Amino acid sequence: MIVQIDPNGDVCAARILRGLDAEFDRAAIVSVKRWKFRPAISNAGKPVTGAFSVTAKAD
Repeated sequence: MIVQIDPNGDVCAARILRGLDAEFDRAAIVSVKRWKFRPAISNAGKPVTGAFSVTAKAD
């Protein structure tokens, strides 16, 4: 899953790259959208939008 974080530290977008199961994928997106992050910081010291990947594993 690719997660995009806005300058406030909120998830503004999440996209499944390789799904496991439609129900699990929906639950993963709902869950990650509730997370709060420290935003990326630019070289000028200002918060900026950033993105990273998250791996979820179903046991």
